[in-house]
Amino acid sequence: MTVNKKIIAMALSAVLALGACGKSDEFTFNHGDTLTVTADNLEDSITASGQVVAKQEVTLTATLNGPISHLDAKVGQRVQAGQHLATIDVSATQRDLEAQKAANAAQEVGTLNQVEAGNQQLSYLREQLNRGLHPGINGAQAGLRQAQDAFDAAQAETNFGGDEEITQARAALEQARAEVDRANSAALQSGITTLNSTATPGVDPSTYAVSLLQWSDSQQGVHKAWEGVEKAEAALHRAILRQDKAAADKERAAQAAWANLADAKRNLEAAELAANQEVNTLAKSVQDTLEQAAATRVSEESAQRRLELEMGNAEIHSPISGLITSVEAKQGQAATGTIATIADDSQKLIKVLVRESDLHKVQLGNDVIFTSETAPGKEFNGKVEFISPVAAAPPKQDQFQSAPTKTEFSVDILVTGPSEELRLGSSAKAKIITSRAENALTVPHSAIYDQDGKSYVLIVDKGVITQREITKGQTTEFYVEVATGIEPGNEVIVQADAHRHNIGQKVTVAPQPGSFEGEQ
Repeated sequence: MTVNKKIIAMALSAVLALGACGKSDEFTFNHGDTLTVTADNLEDSITASGQVVAKQEVTLTATLNGPISHLDAKVGQRVQAGQHLATIDVSATQRDLEAQKAANAAQEVGTLNQVEAGNQQLSYLREQLNRGLHPGINGAQAGLRQAQDAFDAAQAETNFGGDEEITQARAALEQARAEVDRANSAALQSGITTLNSTATPGVDPSTYAVSLLQWSDSQQGVHKAWEGVEKAEAALHRAILRQDKAAADKERAAQAAWANLADAKRNLEAAELAANQEVNTLAKSVQDTLEQAAATRVSEESAQRRLELEMGNAEIHSPISGLITSVEAKQGQAATGTIATIADDSQKLIKVLVRESDLHKVQLGNDVIFTSETAPGKEFNGKVEFISPVAAAPPKQDQFQSAPTKTEFSVDILVTGPSEELRLGSSAKAKIITSRAENALTVPHSAIYDQDGKSYVLIVDKGVITQREITKGQTTEFYVEVATGIEPGNEVIVQADAHRHNIGQKVTVAPQPGSFEGEQ
């Protein structure tokens, strides 16, 4: 018995059930009061509406802002991968590129001139140092010679021999003066290091702090060394004064001459260090200019390559084969944003919206049967490929709509059979088969009743109403699969609740109208 016949039988049984019941021990069931159990396919499904779309769609966009000089694309046009669709006029970009190249060349010439001038200055400075012609050093050397002559002359006047005390005091003074020379050299070197650390970009602040502390320590060393000289000079002066005042005065003069000599030595060393620092600074400046020029060249070449690549995109080609579904560009107008959209219609999807209450029934891989108004009278096959985890955005409501929209979820159905007659964008009505049982024994819901946690049906067995315990299987809106408890050919009473009190009574099942006796 087919599903439609079963439904008709159920309707008839509901009308005729009362006529079948009586107070006698035996009564007759009319046709439709019972159902002969047969094996049939049982399936459950939900319906949904949607639209035919391509599985793959590509949007072509322009990276240039020039006008479109040629356009060969229209909606519905079939194209092949690599087919030319449009050309963008890049003459303005070409002019920008040429202007940029000219400006870069001019800048590079200026940089090379700057580097050449720096190298010439550096060579001249090194030549001065090598030939002893540096004015700062020469001036310091002249000052040192004068101070040395003055000290030698003053020292020659201090030929007072004296005793052991004077000899020891004079030795202590020489040692203290040597310490001043050492401290002055250390202080100058520390000062240069500190200046270098402040002039070098990107130096760690802690490095500068360490240099500054070292310079401060060196200055304290100089001050302490001079204190030692002053004490040694005072001690020598007192020792000589006790024996000869005139000799003591000459010693004072020699000590003053030595102080000038010490300053002259420091000035010469400072001049030499300054000259070397000047060389290093100039050499670093030349090197920095070269490095900056190299970095600028890399940046400029990158910008030029970008423009050249953009110009290479002036010819627009289709990356895939398919149908043009939209064309946004217009010939003669600037290419801004989307040029066209191409859909690969070799694989199609049906995008449907499923009610929130039905979504739990849908599983990936569910079979789908659908129709489309573009192919009337034909059915197509598909499978559920994607179930959106996010609810679809509700349609916009106008100010007169007050009823809330129903929540729905997008489901993609991959078309698995022939699809040549399906047109992109056309509507589709889909039946998603959520469950299916092959060769199932099924009865209507009304044929089953529950009692004490168990399920039962009533059958007519040898003319007697008999109760059978069953196990339910798959359930649909109208039917229930009976997994165990009945067999094909059993006569099941359709309205079980109406005859539960008739268990054990004899019954006659009337033959189907128009059939021979004994045929049902």
